[in-house]
Amino acid sequence: MREALRGVRDHGLSWFDAQMWAAAHLHQVPYLLSEDMAAGATYDGVTIVDPFVTPPPG
Repeated sequence: MREALRGVRDHGLSWFDAQMWAAAHLHQVPYLLSEDMAAGATYDGVTIVDPFVTPPPG
């Protein structure tokens, strides 16, 4: 919860997006698939990938 609150404060994420980002960040997941967040943005090592716009990395 604290990491999600940091995502809201430091990165301007919505509460729901911050919760997904925090889970990915805490578990060291490098990519987060989301059609709602800014595709291509990287927040503390977690890169947002929109599966409907950009092909997945790799």
